[in-house]
Amino acid sequence: PLTYLAADEQNQNLSKDLINWLTVILGVGLIMYVVNPEFATLVGRYRGLLGNPNGMGILLTVTAPLYLLLKRRDSELFENKWKEYLFLGVFILSLILTGSRTSLFAILMFIVFVRLRFLSNSVTLVVFLVLVIGYEFLLSSLPLIAQWLGIEGYLRLDTLEEGSGRFIAWNFAWEQIQDVFFIGGGFGYTETVFNDHFTDLSMLGHQGNSHNSYLTLWLDTGLIGLLLLIVSLIRTAVRGVKTSVYVLPVLYCVLFSANFESWYAASLNPFTSLFLISLTMLLMEAQGSEKTTEGDTEKEIVQTN
Repeated sequence: PLTYLAADEQNQNLSKDLINWLTVILGVGLIMYVVNPEFATLVGRYRGLLGNPNGMGILLTVTAPLYLLLKRRDSELFENKWKEYLFLGVFILSLILTGSRTSLFAILMFIVFVRLRFLSNSVTLVVFLVLVIGYEFLLSSLPLIAQWLGIEGYLRLDTLEEGSGRFIAWNFAWEQIQDVFFIGGGFGYTETVFNDHFTDLSMLGHQGNSHNSYLTLWLDTGLIGLLLLIVSLIRTAVRGVKTSVYVLPVLYCVLFSANFESWYAASLNPFTSLFLISLTMLLMEAQGSEKTTEGDTEKEIVQTN
């Protein structure tokens, strides 16, 4: 996908193809939910055509910034307004049905930071840290808010205290990290460790992996690998914020989501691919701006001479 973005002449319809593909995936999932609810749900939660509800939530999370960036990049992205309404309709309905608290909060966070994009980077960083730290307070206040709104069942308050098994997974992952602290256990090590202790973890109320991209990377590649990721993200942010006010909103949204699921630790899933497409578009804006600045400088030198 990065090659296609860099060579528009090879695929001028990339933006439309991506939106059409996402509309079909989300739309068919909703149709299956009506036709065959058992196929489109898992343990009572909507998953559409994805493997599980959390997967659907992650897809929606990375789709939100991608939609905004594609619309900015291609003014004719939607030939007719009804196509945009259709996409937004299946997107919002999928988000409501999946009931993913993390995805809902991440998308709301993205919208907030898009609205605050003209503030200084330092201010938005402070706001982001406040939201991350305050997320625990929000969760603790959620039962009262949900009861007042009458949506206790939708927000699954019965799983709130144990974080749907995430706290168990995080504690277990941290214990395992101590054995491979600096260099990690190798790619796939997290999955092996959790599979080996599947029975014990299931008895404690946990299902799945570490539910945290950073812990997964730490287990697989050690502290060295995790630091390399952090450095690369900082370099990307520093380079991008100079020319695009959307870099930080996108990164904040993704970093928050990655804190609750391990998708960012893998490069071959559709979620990471969609995020990389968004990131590439932002960096292309930065690269284009750099070239323009260099060209203007050369013209000034020539005119001076």
